[in-house]
Amino acid sequence: MSCLYKMERQALFERTRQGVQAYPERGGTFGRKVGKVETRKKILSKPKKIVSFLNKGKTYQDI
Repeated sequence: MSCLYKMERQALFERTRQGVQAYPERGGTFGRKVGKVETRKKILSKPKKIVSFLNKGKTYQDI
């Protein structure tokens, strides 16, 4: 049973490696998406109601 587990684990590793290698070739990208990054000063210049929502943990999409 242990041998079967090792074979399946190796096969899973190989499929994952192939997928990771093929993803960029198909146009995919890894890492964090480029998004909106604001400084604290810019956030605090927004209306007070928006700042209060952000301080409570709400996201821009929630607001």
